[in-house]
Parts: sequence; C-alpha cells; structure tokens
Amino acid sequence: MDDLLKDAGGSASSVRRTGFARKCFTSISYSRLIKRYSANYAGWCVAFGEHDTNYDENKETNWLFGDSKIGFILSPPLKRIFFHELMGKHKHIPLISILESEIRLNGYRIPITLEEDRRGLASFKKFISTKKDVHLCLTSHFCYPPGTRIITFTKKKPLIIIYKEVQPMQVEIGHNLKWETPIHYRTSLIARAARGAPTGGDRPRWQCA
Repeated sequence: MDDLLKDAGGSASSVRRTGFARKCFTSISYSRLIKRYSANYAGWCVAFGEHDTNYDENKETNWLFGDSKIGFILSPPLKRIFFHELMGKHKHIPLISILESEIRLNGYRIPITLEEDRRGLASFKKFISTKKDVHLCLTSHFCYPPGTRIITFTKKKPLIIIYKEVQPMQVEIGHNLKWETPIHYRTSLIARAARGAPTGGDRPRWQCA
C-alpha cells in the first residue's frame, strides 16, 4: 500500500472512494464478524507487546506480528481513512473486503501493490480464519514515535478496564472478478423491466481475474 496517496482527499491518489463498493463484482470465499473495542477514555490503550517487524517510517504500512496478534502502523493519510472507517461510529456495520489486488473498506478501494503487503495480508487472512473470537482495538508501543497508535487484531479479549465493546465489523475474503457481459446489459435490463418483461433469465457471467 506504498505510494498510494498524497493527501486525505486522494486528489493524486490510487485510493478511490465509491458509493457502490458493496456492488462490485467479487466472489466471497470467507466472511466473519470481528469484535471492535474503543477506549473508555480518550488516549487510553495498552501496549502491543513483543513483536517482529521491519519498521520504516517512510513506508505507508508497517506490519507488526506478535503472540496471537497482528497489527499495523499507517502513514497519516491512510491513518485518517482507516481510523475513521475501522474505529469510528457508523450507522451500519463496517465492512472490509480483502481481495487479491485491493482492499475495499466501506466506500474506499485501496490497491495492493507491494509484495510486503501481500505477505502481510496473507498472514492476516490465515490469522482470522479461525473459530476463535478476533478482537480489534488500538494499542501502542514505546519503540515508535509518541502518539503512534497500532491498529491491532488479537485473539485475546482486551482489558475491560481500558476498553469497551462497540459495534462489530465484518471482514470478507474474496477474489476479484471480471464483468464479461457487455456494458449495455444493465440498460437493457432496465428497459425490459419497464416493459414488464422477465429479467431473471439473462444473467451476467463471472470469471476469476
């Protein structure tokens, strides 16, 4: 996810926001709910703990791998997006879809371009593919600049003295698909519906990307 954007608005960015992210053409192979937690008091969090990482402050994403937990530290532009979409209050359950070539986070589409991010996401997919509860919260660590917050997925329930459980989020793992039917399909379907003609027989075909 390196070199993805130059500002939060994405004016010179590969990060795109779209109102039809949930209608994109994908095949979902795995889906689950993850429990989210917010701090009881602003700024409170626990330490991430011992972990392996290859930290570089110039990278957009730094992956952290610890005992029964995975976390990542983001550059400021990505941090604003992920903190709001993953940790903020929403009318509907937040949805993150992890595909081969991109992450879809509510209305955002974030391309995956670096091999390091692909490896990190592969580890993350394996991590959440369990029957055990997975929890999401913010943590910190003294090794990183003051104020750094780590988006943390853990199999250990966060301390109730520090965190409170809030609305869960949904994570999907899937495949990119190509739209094979001509672009006029949707227009013709609408026209058929207006005439009262059946619309269920002429279905689009999908192909794995």
